[in-house]
Amino acid sequence: MAQLTRVLDTCIANGRKVFGVIKESNFTPDRVKKLNTVFTLSEAAHLVGVSTESIRKAELAGKISKAETDEKSKRRMFTLKEINECRDYFKTRPGRGEGDEPTTVAFINFKGGVYKSTASLHFAQYMALQGYKVLFVDTDSQATSTQFFGIIPDDGDQELATIAKFITDEISTLSGTILKTSWEGLDIIPANLGLYDAEITVPMRAAAGILNREFYTLLRDGIETVKHNYDLVVIDAPPSLGIISMNVVYAADGLVIPVPPLFADFSSTLEFFVMLRDVAEKLGDREFKFIKLLITKFDGSEEAKTFVKVIRQVFGGDLVMSSIFSNTAEIPRASQDLKSVYELTDIRVRQTYQRAIEILNRVNSELETIIRSTWPSYAKGLISEGVF
Repeated sequence: MAQLTRVLDTCIANGRKVFGVIKESNFTPDRVKKLNTVFTLSEAAHLVGVSTESIRKAELAGKISKAETDEKSKRRMFTLKEINECRDYFKTRPGRGEGDEPTTVAFINFKGGVYKSTASLHFAQYMALQGYKVLFVDTDSQATSTQFFGIIPDDGDQELATIAKFITDEISTLSGTILKTSWEGLDIIPANLGLYDAEITVPMRAAAGILNREFYTLLRDGIETVKHNYDLVVIDAPPSLGIISMNVVYAADGLVIPVPPLFADFSSTLEFFVMLRDVAEKLGDREFKFIKLLITKFDGSEEAKTFVKVIRQVFGGDLVMSSIFSNTAEIPRASQDLKSVYELTDIRVRQTYQRAIEILNRVNSELETIIRSTWPSYAKGLISEGVF
């Protein structure tokens, strides 16, 4: 006979030991995650959008900080902070223009395992790499993305403030819930199991008539209190259609719906659409700046290729993104150390790693263009260039 509590105690104790080893190898002594990703001079110049000679001259003139030299390679390596310093000096840093509103994009699907957190995490980091100011909002109580940013969601040593505190009226702004990450220009509002309580508390407060606004607009109101410090807000939605998911839908300007090319996931996505349609009918219709289906977990098989064609034919080219988030061995390998592919530094097979980066960059570059199209200052140029 297996006593549940005894088995769980053993699992928890052993699991925490493994987690402790991972933390020791990826965190500083003060429990802050390190970002070890650095860039060569040529890579930095490419990201900044100037020549290597321009960076050298600016360094010699004391206009920007001089990057440190790596002891092993003897090459100067630039951090993301130093790259952004270069962007600010050369005035090449992207972002919304004057009069442009920040864009809130939600990655949402009520089925788990569709690369929702993976896609949102990598997109937020990609945009930070390009120099945008990004706020990542984790609304999934499983807190997968929160952990990847080096934050322990349910740690007894620190009490995290999440969106739950705002939507249950404990605080009047989300500013106090925002944490810095190891990524320059990328902040996070973390998640933890406490979000489960909000799923229960909010309906109770609504039923008691003590909410001073609609229950499904709470998150939107919270984001309004902080979004103007950023170019972009990225929301990782929970894999369910509950109170928080409904709040995510009504807070977002655009939706990205990850869909693997498999029958079971296709079926679940259709169910998601039906439920979302029902929600819109009951709570009130609304318009989005964009809605996109992102094909994920593509393995190159004939079955997957066939289903990609089905998805494109059924939903249409305007709705389905051109780029595909293909499977790559680098994602699970990086995940073992609570890292994204963009954070990998121990490159084992250069070709495999480069392929993974190309997959991510294609998807995220397309999303970047979609985001920029929501800003009037950029939209005119994109239209004149024939992009839209």
